[in-house]
Amino acid sequence: MTTSKADEDWFHKKLREHYDVKEVKRLEVGKPIDYLSVRIQLHMDGSITLDNKEKIMQFLTEHGMRDCNPVRRPLSKEDLMEMVNNTGDPFSAAELKRYKTIIGQGNWLAQTTHPTLATATSVLAGYSKSPTSSCVPVLHHYLRYLQHAKDYALANQPGNTEGLTVESDSDWAGLYSAVGEVRSRSGTQVNYNGMPTGWNSKLQKCMGTSMTPKFEKLFEEGNLDEYEIATASAESELHAAAESLRLGLHIQHIAQELGLPVQETIMMKVDSTAAIGKIQGPRGSGKMKHIDLRDAWIQRLRSKKIVDIVKVAGTENKADFFTKLLTRAEFCKGEARLMTRIE
Repeated sequence: MTTSKADEDWFHKKLREHYDVKEVKRLEVGKPIDYLSVRIQLHMDGSITLDNKEKIMQFLTEHGMRDCNPVRRPLSKEDLMEMVNNTGDPFSAAELKRYKTIIGQGNWLAQTTHPTLATATSVLAGYSKSPTSSCVPVLHHYLRYLQHAKDYALANQPGNTEGLTVESDSDWAGLYSAVGEVRSRSGTQVNYNGMPTGWNSKLQKCMGTSMTPKFEKLFEEGNLDEYEIATASAESELHAAAESLRLGLHIQHIAQELGLPVQETIMMKVDSTAAIGKIQGPRGSGKMKHIDLRDAWIQRLRSKKIVDIVKVAGTENKADFFTKLLTRAEFCKGEARLMTRIE
């Protein structure tokens, strides 16, 4: 890794001697670089932004929504409840393809430049197998959020030297009261020097089983063997912590490969006192082998000083953004923390 232009020129010259390579592009103020549709811009204050504005405009045009009015969040719990509880006509093959296309395009944005789409996209993807006409208003609302989101980008924070941090949270069967979903949702946010570099919002293979006799009967009959059991929120939090730590270690390894300065011990922020106590305390002989193994794995990494578990207040845990469908005010607050508006 070098900061010398002469060394860079020598390196690219050697590459051209052996390979057919494209023209070298340097990131300069006023000269953005396009990388897999992501526009990378260097600004006068030294900050760098990553956005997908042109790609979003392409998606909106494809679906006849280029001039639609924007909205401030992609999906609300109320809209989801109305979609699930209202019986509609089954989609035709063409309509089903459109549904899956929109979710696929949203997933691309959610994985590259727009973490604000992660939760809504994950939730809607769960209904892509057999959507009905009741999904149409929700899809249009989702596209209207893209109209708003196209003007937002990820941005680094020049001067921030916080290093690599991981934040983990979960919502134990959070959508059960709304749509009957008994699985818990894990949320992860990984920052490098204050900039979001990794995030996740996904359902766990953990079902809450203490809510209704129906599910207890299913477990007795052995019909849910493919799922693990989360009978308390602490187990759901522990599951989320293990998943978050895996992503944090992955990003740490990438940073090390690139020669970026990164601390050997990852700081992981968790807001569950019970989960932290299980990680830091002696390992019990629980009956949940999947929980015990995750617990033991995190304990081992902690004993090797690979991770340091830090307790934070629930209101300060940024990963909470990725665990549930938030109110408009909560979503806008999280969006402002994650992303910056661009011209």
